[in-house]
Formats: sequence, structure tokens, C-alpha cells
Amino acid sequence: MSAPTHARIDSLRVQIVVDASRSKSKVGPAVYSALGTSRTSARVAVLVPDERRAERLRRRFADEPRITCADEAPDTAAPYRLCMPPDLVLRVGALDRMVREIERDQLGIIFLACVKNSDMHFARLERREAVEAAARAHPGDSRFDAVDRRDGTRWIDGSAWAFDWTDELPESPDVTGLHRELALLRAALGERDAKLAETREQARHWRSLATEPLRRRLRRGMKRRLVRILRGGSR
Repeated sequence: MSAPTHARIDSLRVQIVVDASRSKSKVGPAVYSALGTSRTSARVAVLVPDERRAERLRRRFADEPRITCADEAPDTAAPYRLCMPPDLVLRVGALDRMVREIERDQLGIIFLACVKNSDMHFARLERREAVEAAARAHPGDSRFDAVDRRDGTRWIDGSAWAFDWTDELPESPDVTGLHRELALLRAALGERDAKLAETREQARHWRSLATEPLRRRLRRGMKRRLVRILRGGSR
């Protein structure tokens, strides 16, 4: 029974928590960046205390089983948990880099600070084993202090190292013209394929004639000529 358990843990590396409880920013960019910018297997839990907003998000993400909506961070068997606000989006490869960093130095938590003008947001990657062990070893300390004492923590410039700001993303392009061009291209390809099929059929016909024995072709030609004679045709 132990092998399937390890397989499940290995298959899910990072539980990502997007905390939208104190932000009105759109959660879609943060969620999709969390799932689509790395090779690390991950799931996303969106924290939304407002039930109506949570229900809208459930409908939006209904086709993606890796995304859930809840009012608190779920328990997870994943060895790492990334907590981030919806105001930030992960860059390509950033999650992979964070996991390598925390594994290499066996840190407990990596904190990432993102600052823009007067705005400041924080994200953190936790090594769950270290967080739980620190809580047992230093029950009187705060969680972060306990982790820092036992395994160490590290602060990183998140804006330079891992994240972009959601409100700085480019606007989605109008793809109506692209869809129209794609339809025309598909029609042209269909016409080309039909002509190609006709050409191949003609080639097969002439190839069969070329490989037919000469005696058989002559006999068939004589039969046609004899039919014309019998019908009164010209010689």
C-alpha cells in the first residue's frame, strides 16, 4: 500500500494557494500562470470567502480539475506550498527555480517581496516538512520564527526573480480576424487535398496502364476496334 501513496506525493509537487480574500483583482491570470508556466506538477486552491464570487469561479474553472475554490487553504500531501495573491502572476520557469532553490539549501520558507511604487505584495514557498517539524520543535514561537530557527528562511526580490504584476499584463488581442483567416486557410487546404486526391487517382490509373502487359493491351484494343466495325464504325 505504501507505493501508491508515494506515487501520489511525487505526482503532486506544489499546492498553490491564491488568496483572493483581501483583493478584488482578477484571479484568472494568477491561476493560469500557476498551472501553465512550469514543468512542476501543481494544483491551485483559490481562497474566496464570498460564496457568490466563489460559485462564479467554480463555474469558470469547472473544466479544470486542478483548480478548486475554498474559504481556507486545503490540507495537502504535496511537499511544497506556494502562497500568493492574485495581484501577481508567475513568470515562465519561476516555480521550478523556487523549488530548486529551497531543495538545494534545504530551507524552510522562501519569501518573495514584490514592490511597485507604494504597492507591496508578498508570496512564499513553504517546505511543508520543515514547517511541521518547526512547529513541533518550537511550539512557543510564531510559525515563521520557528521555521527560521530550525531550517532557515530566505528573502528574495520577487519582482526581479519570479513575478509580474497582473495589472501590467498586455490586453488580450482581438482574435476575430485570426479566426477568419484560419477558416479561409482550412478551406484552401481542403480544396488542395481534394485536388491532390484526384491527381493521385489519375496517377494510379496511368501507372496500372504502364505496368499492364503489352499483349493484354493490344488484345483489348483489337476488341474495341472489332466492336466499332461490327457497329458500322470507321476502320
